[in-house]
Amino acid sequence: MRFYRGVVRSYDWTNHKADVLLVGSMSRLALAVPVSQDIDAQLMVEGAGCGVLFFEDGASGVVVCTIGDAPTPGLVLDSWGPTLTMTDLARAWTDDFLGQALHPQYEAKVNVGTSGLFENHGGLVRLSAVAGAGQYGRLYLGSAAHNHDTLDPDGGFVMIMRAISGALGSCQFTMGAISGDWIQAGFRGSESANWVVRSNQSGSGSFVASSVAADTGWHVHAIEVSTGRVDYWVDGVHLVTKTTDIPTISLTPFWQAYSEGDGLNFYLDWVMVVPR
Repeated sequence: MRFYRGVVRSYDWTNHKADVLLVGSMSRLALAVPVSQDIDAQLMVEGAGCGVLFFEDGASGVVVCTIGDAPTPGLVLDSWGPTLTMTDLARAWTDDFLGQALHPQYEAKVNVGTSGLFENHGGLVRLSAVAGAGQYGRLYLGSAAHNHDTLDPDGGFVMIMRAISGALGSCQFTMGAISGDWIQAGFRGSESANWVVRSNQSGSGSFVASSVAADTGWHVHAIEVSTGRVDYWVDGVHLVTKTTDIPTISLTPFWQAYSEGDGLNFYLDWVMVVPR
């Protein structure tokens, strides 16, 4: 892979592609280069600086960031917690829920009685668990997303989501990964009023609560999982490091709303998984 700096010469709003003049070669104009979905269309103005990542022999590539005075999309910033490199970005899977139906790369686990699981899709997705104690809605990230149905046990992974809970109390809303064992981060009313990280290895489970109270506002949550360690950030502030009961990393990513007594609606704006 090769990374080049370029200048946007034109932008196709309909297909989210750009013609890019590569810096250092006035005769090389890359036509109809796909633009990362994590770059807002309004940043792709004529004359804007950008970064283009080319794969293999240079026959294909993608605009992965903007450069200059315009604000850079958060995906390539370090302020969310984990440091994300250009290689990470090229391998990342993201979803901002702009479709009209649930994307095929998900497998939905539903135990929500008569309530809906995926309402308000088309900008937000709502996971509902409102029918009583023990009800949940869960999204698994399936193999259609670059074959990341399981995560590399040697490399670790980063997960990031922007989300909001409709309620606190006797309920939970979490992000994480699961097989027989699991890793979770978010809010669990049965354990703490604060943001927490939970994990389970071979039947042995435990949690670590932060000192920051959970609330029902919009937040960016991020976890970074490596061998024997989970780090958790909320809005770019590191809250928890957990080093006990950490399972092997070959897990499946998921997002979950679960009702331990109260009803719960959990809204997802966008999610991201970066296998290391």
